[in-house]
Amino acid sequence: MRLKTFGALALVRDGAIVEGTRLQRRQLALLAVLAAGGAGGAGGVAREELLSIFWPDKEPELARQSLSQALTSSRRALGEEVVLESAKALHLNAASLPSDVADFSRALQAGDRAAAVAVYAGPFLESVYLTNAPEFERWAERTRAEIRSAFVQALLALAAADAGKGRYASAVGHLRRAAAEEPLSVPVACALLRTLYEAGQPAAAVEWARVHAAIVMESLGTEPDGAVLRVMEDGRAGRIPASPLAITDSGAGAASAPPAAPPAAAAAESGPSLAVPPFAAISADPADRYLADGMTEAVIDALTPNSGIRVVPFRTVAALAVGGGEMREVGRRLGVQLVLEGTVQKALKRVRVSVTLIRVSDGASLWTAMFQRELDDVIALQADIARAIAEQLRLSVVASSRPSAGAVRTEAYERFRAGCHFREKRSPDGLVRAVKYFREAQAIEPEYADSHAGEAGALAVLGAFDAMPAHEVMPRAREAARRALALDANLSEPHAVLGAVAALYDWDWPAAIREFDLALAIDPHDQIARMWHANYVLAPLGRLDEALASMRRALRADQLSPIINTSTGMLLTFARRYDEAAAQLRTVLDLDPNFLLATYFLGRSETERGHHGAAIASLERAVALSGGNAVAIAALAHAHARAGDAAEARALLQRLDDLSAGAWVSSFQRAIVHAGLDDADAALDALERAATERSSFMAWLAVQPGLDDLRGHARYRALLRQVRIPDGAAPGNDAGEREGRLP
Repeated sequence: MRLKTFGALALVRDGAIVEGTRLQRRQLALLAVLAAGGAGGAGGVAREELLSIFWPDKEPELARQSLSQALTSSRRALGEEVVLESAKALHLNAASLPSDVADFSRALQAGDRAAAVAVYAGPFLESVYLTNAPEFERWAERTRAEIRSAFVQALLALAAADAGKGRYASAVGHLRRAAAEEPLSVPVACALLRTLYEAGQPAAAVEWARVHAAIVMESLGTEPDGAVLRVMEDGRAGRIPASPLAITDSGAGAASAPPAAPPAAAAAESGPSLAVPPFAAISADPADRYLADGMTEAVIDALTPNSGIRVVPFRTVAALAVGGGEMREVGRRLGVQLVLEGTVQKALKRVRVSVTLIRVSDGASLWTAMFQRELDDVIALQADIARAIAEQLRLSVVASSRPSAGAVRTEAYERFRAGCHFREKRSPDGLVRAVKYFREAQAIEPEYADSHAGEAGALAVLGAFDAMPAHEVMPRAREAARRALALDANLSEPHAVLGAVAALYDWDWPAAIREFDLALAIDPHDQIARMWHANYVLAPLGRLDEALASMRRALRADQLSPIINTSTGMLLTFARRYDEAAAQLRTVLDLDPNFLLATYFLGRSETERGHHGAAIASLERAVALSGGNAVAIAALAHAHARAGDAAEARALLQRLDDLSAGAWVSSFQRAIVHAGLDDADAALDALERAATERSSFMAWLAVQPGLDDLRGHARYRALLRQVRIPDGAAPGNDAGEREGRLP
């Protein structure tokens, strides 16, 4: 048995999570602290430190009793020798319970960077929260940042060693991982560009430089650092760039240097610029993090429409503010003039927010204010704060087209924010959890329109992903959307959901177009509605040029959005522009190598390009990332069939049949496999069943590349009529397009 702390917190055996140990999360977290505190031969963790981390609000004697009880439970579950004690400190016994964090630290101390990098499987204690333990949250964030930094430095050193020996593929792989962890790092960017040029991959270097420039512009509002631009200039001129960093095999590379702030004159011309790091939740309950994040985003949303101020997006500031960095330094790295710090605290029946406006150039506090409201008045409190900040900046907040949402109890708002958090993960499990939180918010506030809209959106995406039977989720999505509009007719999201249901479930294209027109008329800045319109209406109807133009407009507003970039890659695949699709999808994976949808569609595009090895590798990863999702398995089977491995394709088809005994498997996915095996009758039989099931994938019947060989069949044309797709919607599929050239 091992303690897993990277990517999640769990006890594992042979790679599988061990159930039934009866250890509570706090007891597992205690073991994680001991593992990290004693890693690499450190002197363990003092008892007093453990008490302050886990039980800061208890009387000393009660806190010691709680620690003793936690240790007793751990020993009872895992053996008496799992925790060792000395006079002043506690140690996790690595012989009794090894851990990944201890292995990581020991490997670095031994100089075995490759072993350390192999152990790292994601952020330390990701998404682990404990009630009544704010000091644990601070300890975990600090340790997480330290481990991530050590991981990136190890990757830089490995890449330098590999490049020096001519092992460029390995070096590039290390550097892409480093760039995914620290996308704004100048040393990482320079090292990756230099190595790509040295490896004879100028096209890949140019493409990655475009991605890096987009990230820097989105995050900092500036061009890339001068060192990065010099590497690019040398590369374009055919000169192998000289290394801008001293990275040796005996130590880590130089620390990530912050990009230079834009000149003051340029900043002044564009008006004030502001970063709003996530407000700190200083209440005892870590669930207040959702409240604090929601408060931060609401303030940013209220200020963003003002043409007189540049506000850095929330997720960019949050990424740089992790680890409790000094806010003036965060502001300098972001290239802004002002930073707004804030804290959120619940006390009795009120919520108190304190904010301070800081000038980045000298750290001076320009303005401080405190706002208080009843717990049931959180939304009004957000408006108060945004209005006060705008007044200090001599701006006027753009009035919302929506009427006041009225009082919403904090308990409902916190559950709504939790639902938003899990919905953004865009995985079936995350969407199911999102629906749960939205429903809990409704139970507290039945007339909370945003929570009904959130539920509707999560259900619609579950249907669009073919993750649940359409007849189970799509009518529920429609009902929730209509309820949201009955409560607030000025919401855009419910109209987008109604458009999605009309397109993917009813195949009522005029109704879908009307609903999306309404959504974008209400909120022209709703980029998700714009993306859905392109994906769910324009693409199925064969209007792929219009869909791509709309998607590029969405990308201009949110250049780093993984889902919008992935959807662009999907549309390029549908347009038979496979080379462009693969390049687009790789930009997503450069930022997040674990983004499932990009991995899946990259496999689909590589299949159509005839790059069978790359397609199978990508789709095998998609199957692993999805936990064995039927859609990913079907695409992998199709890829094997197209590669000539019919036996493996049929084995995967049997796997789908086995999976269907306990989970939903759409007939459309079987059709994709049969089409790859050139079994037209079986594929058409499955498509006819999928039409009866109202599978959302039927909406894209005219543009699915994997079904091109069925287009001449009368039964296929009958299915197009059933889905109400007009004649001529299917893109051409001549040999030139199959090679990825523009039509």
